[in-house]
Amino acid sequence: MVKKTFKYTLLVICVVITVFFSYNKIKEKNELKHFISEISLLEGYSEEKNEDYFNYYKIHSSYEMDRIVVEVNENNEKVFYYDSFIDLIKQPNRIECIKYFFKNKGVSINDVIVLSKKQLLDMTYDDILAEYLHLDMGGPTIRECVDYSKKNAKAKIEDVIVLSKKQLLDMIYDDVLVEYLHLEIDGPTIRKCVDYSKKYNEIETNDVIYIINTGLEDVEPSKQFLDLINTDFFMPTRLERYLKLYEKNNNYTSRQIVEIVNCDADQEFYTNVGLSDLSKGFLVINNKFNYLSSDYVPANLVVVDKKYSSYGARMEKNAYDAFVEMCEAARENLLEIKVIGDNGYRSYSYQKEVYRYYKGLYGKAVDTRVARPGYSEHQTGLSVDIRVSPLKGNNTYTKMYDWTKEHCWEYGFICRYQAGKEHLTGFYKEDWHYRYVGKEVALFIKEHDITFDEYYTYFVKGY
Repeated sequence: MVKKTFKYTLLVICVVITVFFSYNKIKEKNELKHFISEISLLEGYSEEKNEDYFNYYKIHSSYEMDRIVVEVNENNEKVFYYDSFIDLIKQPNRIECIKYFFKNKGVSINDVIVLSKKQLLDMTYDDILAEYLHLDMGGPTIRECVDYSKKNAKAKIEDVIVLSKKQLLDMIYDDVLVEYLHLEIDGPTIRKCVDYSKKYNEIETNDVIYIINTGLEDVEPSKQFLDLINTDFFMPTRLERYLKLYEKNNNYTSRQIVEIVNCDADQEFYTNVGLSDLSKGFLVINNKFNYLSSDYVPANLVVVDKKYSSYGARMEKNAYDAFVEMCEAARENLLEIKVIGDNGYRSYSYQKEVYRYYKGLYGKAVDTRVARPGYSEHQTGLSVDIRVSPLKGNNTYTKMYDWTKEHCWEYGFICRYQAGKEHLTGFYKEDWHYRYVGKEVALFIKEHDITFDEYYTYFVKGY
């Protein structure tokens, strides 16, 4: 009788289990069908990944469908989801897994298996652990993140993940840290920025990052200092000179300070000089701080066509080709451009005679009118002095250099010595003096209204 009752009970249990699993299978099949009908409409969907999408959804049921598609596609690995007690029994440490499953409320079979694989079965299952469990991180990292989240209740999960990646889980979570956390800067820089911000809490975030990145954190952040670092063409390597000039002339704006120092005009002209760097090609600079040797002659000089020069002037080939293009464009606008005398390339010895002549006229003031031998741009073959004359029928450009000032950049030239910049270049304005620097550089100089001296220091020399 007992045996019969046992057999009957066992049969009932088997039937119940069969019905239960059959019901679950039907339910899951319907759920899968509904899931696929929705996700298949999304961009990036791949039919061959249906099982992976569904398993990922089962793990991350709160995720939006489009996020599931993106993350599964990016991961490009098989996604497994375990929901059968048999899966639990199959685990090597099945006893531990089963104990954990019954001991921790709310944990799923899949969660237990993941916890086992990541060696986290010693942790109590709760909402915080659940947040990190299925993320792409190892067990030790999950432990650290969970611990941080419990110590810093206000910390968002996404913030803790970034803190972990940037190795900052030892830092206190606060508004200052959050300010820098998601910016494209590394962990060590964030540490320095946070420390600096807490020391000087009125300084803007972007300024702090710049100060740290340029190694200026030991400089007292005075108003002048903060003005300078926000000034166009500021160079950290010249900070000491900027501040020194500020002390002497506190009426200058920060922009005036920067451009003077960048042009080396805070120093006496013709002091601290050095050889011009010929490796810079057509961006070589010759000014009152850079000179060419007495025997330097450009390798590719050409004679200017008689159409543009009556005295056989010479120019560097690339500069000459651009010059011809500018002359022809001017002619289309009823203007004629011609070289003044033979003032294209000048040799060292020729410049020596020119300087001697004008010294007789101007005396000590000659240095504001004529470059000393070796310091003239004309020796590079990249500069030319021109005269612009209106042709018959021209009623538009009545002033000699209006057109060239407006359009010279289109051909790679700049008007080298302009009014209002004498203190920077050391020369009075020369509306006739044009220097070839290439179209891109010429346009930049025009748009930013700077001298070639400053452009060279900032972009070419770099210090």
